[in-house]
Amino acid sequence: MVGEEYFKRELVKPEANRLAIRFSRALEPFFTATPGKSEESSYDEFATWNDDKEIWQDRQWRLVKMFKLALTAKADCSLNIEDYSFVIYPPGTLYNKATMEVETVQGQPDPMGKHEGRVVEICVEGAVFAHQRKGLQDDTLVEDALVPLNNFVTVGEGERIGRVPLVKAVVVLAS
Repeated sequence: MVGEEYFKRELVKPEANRLAIRFSRALEPFFTATPGKSEESSYDEFATWNDDKEIWQDRQWRLVKMFKLALTAKADCSLNIEDYSFVIYPPGTLYNKATMEVETVQGQPDPMGKHEGRVVEICVEGAVFAHQRKGLQDDTLVEDALVPLNNFVTVGEGERIGRVPLVKAVVVLAS
């Protein structure tokens, strides 16, 4: 269903347009020349912030695209048979090449390359792991069979051993 053209055209696109308009309206006071006074809008009520047509149309296109991607990603995540966990490694955690990428404090890739045996000083971005959902049984409650609204779960460290994350954590290592 999520990959079908009908879903993208009739459900995702109008909602992405609606969210882009709301977002432009919410940010309008920060970009308007006259605070407290509503600025010019496009035919569909997208806030133009009195920018040139080419500029606000590009912003609208980018916002709609962003919301389409977000809505499609959420639908993909919700309508699958996986749950996810988000892991932020605390300071002092031993570096693990399989689950972490290293950056400098300035946000650049760490050129040292010798990371083994070092520990995390800061976890800048957490890792995302996928976990298979439990299968349905004959005695499964209806609530457990429905698509969950929140498919991020808390998983113990032992359940992540040997797993490769979908997205590695980005860390800064102690010197």
